[in-house]
Amino acid sequence: MNNGIISKSEYGKDKYSEEEIGEQLKLAYAEYEIAKYDSSFNVQQRLQQIYGESTTAEIKNGKLNAKINGVDYRYNSKTGKAGKYVDPINYGTKTKETIEPGDDILL
Repeated sequence: MNNGIISKSEYGKDKYSEEEIGEQLKLAYAEYEIAKYDSSFNVQQRLQQIYGESTTAEIKNGKLNAKINGVDYRYNSKTGKAGKYVDPINYGTKTKETIEPGDDILL
């Protein structure tokens, strides 16, 4: 019986963390937009202050891509959606980095 309670609380903690990261990505992007012409603002440094030095981030074409604690996250300013990035391609036993021309993949 306790296992169900623990599972629910772990799920809630994980979901809260993911939601919090999404909100932080949105805030970092908003700060980037405000400070666009201020060369002192750095979105990666902003997120590193919250999630640690191993965090990486970049903005391209209205999208904020960040790696936080080894997990990829995305924020799309056009749709307002933020969250974990799930690659739409199934590489099977390969990865994005190890796939070679001629290997079979699924979409």
